[in-house]
Amino acid sequence: MLGISFAGVTLRWDEGFERFLAERKKKRKVRDPETLKYYRSIFKSYLECKELSEELVDYVVNHENKWIRNVFRHYIQYLYYRRILAQRPSGG
Repeated sequence: MLGISFAGVTLRWDEGFERFLAERKKKRKVRDPETLKYYRSIFKSYLECKELSEELVDYVVNHENKWIRNVFRHYIQYLYYRRILAQRPSGG
C-alpha cells in the first residue's frame, strides 16, 4: 500500500462492490451466492465504516481470520477500479 493516497476513504459495502466481485474482478470472479454472503458478513463485521489507514492495514494483516485480508484486498482493487485510490506520482 506504499505510495498511494487514502486519506478520508471510508469502507462501505455497496452494490457496486458486489458487482465488482462477481463481474469485474481479475482472475476468479466471485459468483457463488454463499461466498458473496460470507464476504459480506466478514466485511460488515470487521471493515464496514472503518477509515482506510495504516492502522487498518495492520489490523487486517494481523487478524486471525485470514479471509478478512482477502476481502480487504478485493476492496482495495475495487477502490482502484473506481479511481477512488490513485497512485501518487513518483517524485525523486
